[in-house]
Amino acid sequence: MRIDVQRNQNLIFKAISKLNKGGETININKVAKITGLNWKTVSKYFKNDFLLKDL
Repeated sequence: MRIDVQRNQNLIFKAISKLNKGGETININKVAKITGLNWKTVSKYFKNDFLLKDL
């Protein structure tokens, strides 16, 4: 797997964990804000199970 894809996976996973610990709802915009990625990139990871299957 490409290094940038792995990096994005880790960023998204950490953001989801942070939101989950805080008891907040998890949506694409909040994850994008925390990770610094744009919402289109984050939505690709949410829509494609292959990219998030290792998490």
